Amino acid sequence: MRAAGVIAEWDPFHNGHRRHIERTREATGCDLVVGCMNGSFSQRGEPMLLDKWTRARMALLGGADVVVELPALWGTQPAEGFARGGVETLAALGCEWFSFGCETDDLAALRSVAALLEAEPEEYRTRLREGLDAGKSFPRARGEALAALTGLDAELLRAPNAALAVEYLRANARLERPMTPVVVRRAVSHHETVLAPETSASAIRRAVLAGDVDAAVQAMPPEVFAFLREAAPGALPDADALDRLLLYALRGMGETVLAALPGMGEGLDRLLARAAEECTSREELLERLKSRRYTRARLSRLLVHALLGADAALMEAHPAPEYVRLIGFRRSAAPLLGKLAEACRLPFVTRAVERTEDPVFAFERRATDVRALLCRERSQRRAARDLTERIVVVEDS
Repeated sequence: MRAAGVIAEWDPFHNGHRRHIERTREATGCDLVVGCMNGSFSQRGEPMLLDKWTRARMALLGGADVVVELPALWGTQPAEGFARGGVETLAALGCEWFSFGCETDDLAALRSVAALLEAEPEEYRTRLREGLDAGKSFPRARGEALAALTGLDAELLRAPNAALAVEYLRANARLERPMTPVVVRRAVSHHETVLAPETSASAIRRAVLAGDVDAAVQAMPPEVFAFLREAAPGALPDADALDRLLLYALRGMGETVLAALPGMGEGLDRLLARAAEECTSREELLERLKSRRYTRARLSRLLVHALLGADAALMEAHPAPEYVRLIGFRRSAAPLLGKLAEACRLPFVTRAVERTEDPVFAFERRATDVRALLCRERSQRRAARDLTERIVVVEDS
């Protein structure tokens, strides 16, 4: 059994994701494509458009064979932590390859950047420091320093998927048995706003959250779109509910709890406490606090960690995944699923109740429950779905 892994959010699954899976099969000749999928909140620090079980079903209908979970503890971290969580999960399953989408398919160039970041030569540190001293944000200063040393385009190196790709390669290189990387070039930019047969997930989310669900039909496989159409609008997160829950959480936090949030910088805790008293929405908070030092992306992750009750000590105590949880599979993959579980070097979880005492799973449950409270429809807000939902099984057509 030869498996290829994909680290994904599939928020929601669209034609570009289906093409990625198809290209992965073509490039590897694998028996299984395993998706390691983020759960209830994105790496951007935002609630997912749909719950993890619906998104897993959509991905399985769209071509994935097996979906396992990337726990929220890594799914809401910056690129380095997100990549480590996904790469180590796929490696634990015995995947021979891992595949990712990127703005470039120049694997040698991406590897050179990864190697440079691992080595951190003095010239790189000097250029980075000069950029920061000049008042540039960390992503811009780092991109320009890397571009100067590698000859690559600085804007490309700052693109989200390229940044993730480099972190995937760094995490993979640290493994005792590294997987073979496969890069699939993205057909469109992550900034794409026009809905078309292949577009960005953010363009689809924007249309759906604005109430124009039918506009997304052209960008998604028909059988996948049907699930989105059925789920919307009741299962979608409500921005006002997010604002209220977040502000309630922040206003109830003491200085010690705020200071212990992952990624909290010196003095930011006081700024955040004051802003939480004066601002009336998440968006207003982000606009008030963002700066060259504190980027919007960093602040967004900080806010979701505040909402979910994360702290830096929890992440430090659990630097890498400690189990692999099955979310769903295609019926045709069932004969190989046992071999996948057998090959897994971590506990392979099919009964979530077995992890009830696990602090990582407790954080996962909280993330799922909080996202449920954001849903527009009351029936979607019930708790403990991580303990009651069955593994998704998709019949082959």
